[in-house]
Amino acid sequence: MQMESACEDGTVVFKDGCTVLADIILYCTGYKYHFPFLKTNGIVTVDDNRVGPLYKHVFPPFLAPWLSFVGIPSKTLSFPTFEAQSKWIAGVLSGRILLPSQEEMMEDVSAFYSTLEASHIPKHHTHDLLHYVSLKNGDYRCALNLSRTSVSSRGHTVMNGKMTTSSCKPTKTSAKYISNTFYGRISK
Repeated sequence: MQMESACEDGTVVFKDGCTVLADIILYCTGYKYHFPFLKTNGIVTVDDNRVGPLYKHVFPPFLAPWLSFVGIPSKTLSFPTFEAQSKWIAGVLSGRILLPSQEEMMEDVSAFYSTLEASHIPKHHTHDLLHYVSLKNGDYRCALNLSRTSVSSRGHTVMNGKMTTSSCKPTKTSAKYISNTFYGRISK
C-alpha cells in the first residue's frame, strides 16, 4: 500500500483507502555526504553517497592515520559506534594500535565493495552497517526491512509507504558484532 497522507490525529491514510492510527511517524530523509572544505586531491571522494575509499569506514588508506572520519556509518547504534571509532583512532594515533599496510587496507576496502556489489546493495548504502551485519549473518532481507522502516504503528510497520509486519529487530549482539568486526576489541 502506498501512503497518501497523515492526519493531525495520527491517522495514516493509504491510497487504497485503508487507514492506520499511528503512534509515531518517522521521516527517514537520509544524509548526503559533502566535504567542500576537505582537499585530498581526489584521494577521498564522495560518489553516490559513498565516502571512499575508507578502511572500516574510518581511515582513507593513503592518508591514514593522519586523516580519519568519525560518524560516517548509518543504520547502527550511532553513539556506541562513534565512541568505538574514536577509541580506535586514539589508539592508532598514540601508537597502541597498528593499522595494516596501505595495500592491505585497500584490499579490505575492495573486498568489502565487492561483497556489497555481489549482494546487489547500491553504492549509496555503503555505510549502512546493518546491511553488512546481516550479510555476514546471511539475512540480507531482514536488514533491508529494518533499514526501510518509516512508520511504526500499533502492531504495524509501514516501510517505504507499504504496510508490512517484520519480526526482525536489532539486538545487542548486532551492536557487539559491529564494534568487534569493524574496530576490534578496544580497551578503555
